[in-house]
Amino acid sequence: METLSSPQQTSLEGLLADLARCLGVDGLALDRERSCALRFEPGRRITLQQSWSDPQELWLHCDLGTVPDDVQVYQVMLRGNLLWQATAGATLSLTDEDTPRVILARALRWHEVDGEHLLGRIHHLLDAAEDWRALLDETADPAWGQPEDETPPGGLDLMHARGLQA
Repeated sequence: METLSSPQQTSLEGLLADLARCLGVDGLALDRERSCALRFEPGRRITLQQSWSDPQELWLHCDLGTVPDDVQVYQVMLRGNLLWQATAGATLSLTDEDTPRVILARALRWHEVDGEHLLGRIHHLLDAAEDWRALLDETADPAWGQPEDETPPGGLDLMHARGLQA
């Protein structure tokens, strides 16, 4: 779990407002699932989600797509998880769906960061997710599924929010 030295936030809503200011958008808010999805450009999507079990914890996670049932892929993922050395401090895991999806996630204490630090952590995780997608593409057969690139309902597409082209 990451702890940064920065001004303390008094509310998660305040942190999201600070992040929105850093992004140059009007505002960000969690939905009923306590999450907020952001898409920066095609293939660079992240979800911020408040923990259900610890309201002081904010999860940052990226969906890397589905993965084939291939021992070599799982070995690569497990080796990358070793002491978080190849995951930018995040953890690779699988969802419990029939066709599992690979998730790259990290947690932080939201009250210990400001919007600028959070944005840095977001970009750091997005870079790691991009690297892992490429590595898993090389390791897996061509049939493995790619991540969803659509912005979910209630999410913020930052490409279009700031007038960027897709």
